[in-house]
Amino acid sequence: MDDRQESLILWNPAIRMSLTLPRPSIFVWAGIVYRAYGFDFDHKSNDYKVLRIVYEPHAPLELYDLYKLCTGTWETARVADDFKHTIYPYKEAFVNGAIHWFGNHERDRASSCPERVVVLFHMCDEEFRVMKFPDHLISSLKENYVDIWVYDGLLSLMEHNELQYIESLLL
Repeated sequence: MDDRQESLILWNPAIRMSLTLPRPSIFVWAGIVYRAYGFDFDHKSNDYKVLRIVYEPHAPLELYDLYKLCTGTWETARVADDFKHTIYPYKEAFVNGAIHWFGNHERDRASSCPERVVVLFHMCDEEFRVMKFPDHLISSLKENYVDIWVYDGLLSLMEHNELQYIESLLL
């Protein structure tokens, strides 16, 4: 699928309404790209926002689109120049007005055990931020799988070690 065919639809089943968004600003015509999306409420502006990130695999984030329901338009913005992180768009968690993904720091992407972080986009401030993993989790990343989600209103990481049958919940 290329951007010429991409449709984004917001659907609220509670009120049986949907809204097809206009075509986003950032277009990618060829090559392999990842897309990451987020939808959340900005309590400061009293508006719902849709975040759309399109980027090449293993490349740091550069641009993003933000759709604001109040204006009905997409805005394209540049990520800060010193923000050199990639994200894994396969799983995200929405909590405290921010969208969270697992990510890596760019300088370590070629390493056998890169510096893993949580990358987040804060809807109110419209900026990307980074949270480091807990120290005891960093040391075990080679053997373990980590999952991210929201549990009881808190950002949560679940660490799995299938070889040792160990699971730990970090809140």
